[in-house]
Amino acid sequence: MTITASLWLLYSAFAVYSGVIHGFSSIHSNKLQESLKILENYNLEYLLRIKQGRVAGKGPRLVEYERAQHLKVDGIKKERVLLQEALKDVTMAADEVVMGIMADRGSQAIKVLRGWVNCLELPRGVIRCIDVNEKDVDPTTLDDSPVYLKYNSTENGDCYMKPYNGEFTGVIYQPKLVDLEFRQFGDFNLATFPSE
Repeated sequence: MTITASLWLLYSAFAVYSGVIHGFSSIHSNKLQESLKILENYNLEYLLRIKQGRVAGKGPRLVEYERAQHLKVDGIKKERVLLQEALKDVTMAADEVVMGIMADRGSQAIKVLRGWVNCLELPRGVIRCIDVNEKDVDPTTLDDSPVYLKYNSTENGDCYMKPYNGEFTGVIYQPKLVDLEFRQFGDFNLATFPSE
């Protein structure tokens, strides 16, 4: 065995032991698998709610409003704590996190982003504001209009924000784990994490 191969084996063994390499030790951990299951179940329930709402002639905002009325404050708090913990667990194991935030105002999207980034301990970068033609614009032009904000943790936390004319509000969460399986969860409520 070469010295390089021996060093790699030694490093790999240490990384697995210490948890430095997420994939070898944490992708199969019970806690991570439970957290992924919580997010998958939420996602399936969300997609089913939206689909059933469409059949009934209801838009996503009305569907989610009616659900909140049904859950009441205690149910919302309980679900929020469960989702927060699951999102934190998955983020800790992720090599990359991409988020899409759809909000009624640019200022609201920025507050939501700060809340998620701080609670998930992700890098905080620069926000670039662009128009529909991807030309830079003054950030104040997006303060009071609907926006889509895209965040990527591997780009030093940099993101861009642009006008959005869709009917959804919420946060789409895409963690990239060592197994490279595509995962997308959400839309999560904008208030899932406390905003600044």
